[in-house]
Amino acid sequence: MDAAHTAVHIEEGRRHWYFEGRLAVLLAGLRRALPPRRVRILEIGCGTGTVLAALGEFGQTVGMEVSPEMLAAARAPAGRAKRSRCEAATERRPPVATILAAQCTDERVNIVTKTLFKKYRSAQDYAAADPAVFEQEIRSTGFYRAKTRSVLGMARALVERHGGQVPRTREELVALPGVGLKTANVILGNAFGDQAIAVDTHVFRVSQRLGLAKSDDPDEIHDQLCAVLSRPKWTQTTHLFTTHGRRTCRARSPACPHCAARALCPWPGKTKPRS
Repeated sequence: MDAAHTAVHIEEGRRHWYFEGRLAVLLAGLRRALPPRRVRILEIGCGTGTVLAALGEFGQTVGMEVSPEMLAAARAPAGRAKRSRCEAATERRPPVATILAAQCTDERVNIVTKTLFKKYRSAQDYAAADPAVFEQEIRSTGFYRAKTRSVLGMARALVERHGGQVPRTREELVALPGVGLKTANVILGNAFGDQAIAVDTHVFRVSQRLGLAKSDDPDEIHDQLCAVLSRPKWTQTTHLFTTHGRRTCRARSPACPHCAARALCPWPGKTKPRS
């Protein structure tokens, strides 16, 4: 990914927006999607200086506020190798949130990790944690005993095999305790900028309703999607399907009458407009 093809993570109040694509298309999408009030850029996947310069007048128009980290990256000396703050942080911090997210809401995970990340800042910290104490710290996420074994086991493996750093290959990631294909692909696609499909509950549901895949096994859904979707779109598709599954194609009471893909959707269980 270069400056012409980039990704931007934006916060607007309690809402988060994720845009990925070529810069010209990205800016056009931002203009259409973002309302004229204050928003905040949290992450830029790459080409920080170029993207911020391009946002320029548009950013001022919508009251866009750039985080200090983004400004620092934009002001870095020319020729200096840059990596996104997300990528650098991921290499240092184990993928704990993705493990805690199993059978748990994003809101609850965010509440728990807000305190957890202040106490545990590296794989070494998690590896040295007292299991009994850690269980109570994550208890509200559910399945806390199994999650404690996964998180602490994963941290110990990172320390022993990778010097405390998060590896950058799928094979090395799935070899870690508690890290399956979905978690590995979340890390690869969002932290390291690779193309990867992460089959969560929303991707699992939406892809089958759209007739793109069919299986009871998420890993098989992953393989089928990889076979029919263009590789450069894998990470973006994950975000689109997840968002669509949360907002429109819900497990219960899907909003089919308002779905933009209704005419293309072969799912026989579509809901009808209320009379």
